[in-house]
Amino acid sequence: MPEIHPIIDAFGTTGPGPSPRTPLFWDGSHWHYALVDTDGRLRVRGEDQLYSHHDALFNYRTGAISGAGGYLDSNTPPAGYIWKVTNISCMDATSATTEHRYTVFRAPNDYRFDTVIAAMAAGVYSHHHGEVYLHPGDVIRMWFIGGLAGDTLHVFLTGTIMTLEV
Repeated sequence: MPEIHPIIDAFGTTGPGPSPRTPLFWDGSHWHYALVDTDGRLRVRGEDQLYSHHDALFNYRTGAISGAGGYLDSNTPPAGYIWKVTNISCMDATSATTEHRYTVFRAPNDYRFDTVIAAMAAGVYSHHHGEVYLHPGDVIRMWFIGGLAGDTLHVFLTGTIMTLEV
């Protein structure tokens, strides 16, 4: 239950008012009390949130390069969800590579957001730390420059699964 304390206006008139500890929100014309749980945390519906945390994201994909210097796509978020990817790790388990290109593939375009250029032995990971948001149909496309046809590739994604609000 929100606390009610008297308010003294500029004319010295008192009236009921909310406590400074009562969460309020403005709908454009009136102030409303926000719902809070027993610990004082704000309770909101999914559609009222900026970010709707659904679960932690731990996603793994393995596959083979179809040709020299090829790529492996990550999995894509299911319908109704957005993936906030905060860490990407990848490796070529079979051959040494010289470059790993991190891109987001949203058909028909491939958007590069990071490149790691280094001599990486087989089984050595490269990493990207940062925020990348994936919608259903989007994938992280990892290019393995120096890899050979048939090499085994691995892509790991970690982050947050969010519900899609409409």
